[in-house]
Amino acid sequence: MSMKSFVLSILTDAFGEYWYVFISYMVFNILDWVTGSLKAMKLRNVSSYLGLRGLLKKLGCWIVIGLAFSFSSMFVIISREVLGVNLSIMYSLGWFTFLLLIVNEIVSILENLVVLNVKVPDILMKSLKLTDNILDDVSKKILDKDSEESSKKK
Repeated sequence: MSMKSFVLSILTDAFGEYWYVFISYMVFNILDWVTGSLKAMKLRNVSSYLGLRGLLKKLGCWIVIGLAFSFSSMFVIISREVLGVNLSIMYSLGWFTFLLLIVNEIVSILENLVVLNVKVPDILMKSLKLTDNILDDVSKKILDKDSEESSKKK
């Protein structure tokens, strides 16, 4: 087995079929931290406390991703095997959460680049912010619908 096959097999075992999306997010984390550090240098606002806080925030995002995927999987398995109910739609919760965090990370990188005088096309920033707004609206609709259904059952 070649080294490339070995690495791909490990990544697939750890992150599943879409391992490359998780690796991309990790690269976005690094780019955001680096561009944020460069921005702090430019603004003369370098602080080890803020740098550490940023890294801990990134770690927190990975914990949120792990929780979103793991508890959605648990809900699907338990509902199917114990309750006989199909809640496979819950799998989308992990991906939805992940997508929101990916968009936020990319927006943050681009905002840092703007402060660093890198020309970022307006269409890119606006489309990402629009995507973020759409995702927020969808999540609010889901929560509002769920809240209305819960109220009707009482």
